[in-house]
Amino acid sequence: MVAHEEENKTSSQIYWAGAFIAFGVSFLGLELLGFLNGVSPTDASLQSNIRIVIIILNIVGGFAGGYLVTMKSTFGWVQGGIVTGVMAIVLLFVFQGVLYGLGVIGDQLTMFVMLLGSVLGAFSYEHTDLRNIIKIGADKMVEPEPSDDPEKGDEEKES
Repeated sequence: MVAHEEENKTSSQIYWAGAFIAFGVSFLGLELLGFLNGVSPTDASLQSNIRIVIIILNIVGGFAGGYLVTMKSTFGWVQGGIVTGVMAIVLLFVFQGVLYGLGVIGDQLTMFVMLLGSVLGAFSYEHTDLRNIIKIGADKMVEPEPSDDPEKGDEEKES
């Protein structure tokens, strides 16, 4: 019974960590855009002018969260991606609702792309093994060490 409770606690922590990463990329990116433009992130002109950037931030944040949750867990990519995306959307509502008021930032499209990014990130981890890609790249970068024995080096060349 204790092992099952620990597993649930660990999976909950993994989901929340992924959701905070997904939400954090989007939230901090929007705050930075508002800061760089000298206006509040709730400014309607800012949101309409950089709509595509906001969508990209949500996709990238969701992708990172979904990817990392699937990497650190034993869940399938569908469960990892969807739960991470939904939890990130909940965080988006809570934080932005407290700071700016409900309905000021975010709409159905931004919620959808956050969820889509999470599922794509989870799918990406499950179906592309980046560890092998990184290992292959690292192996290509490492040059073989020269032999200390010059005669042995010549014998190897002849074989």
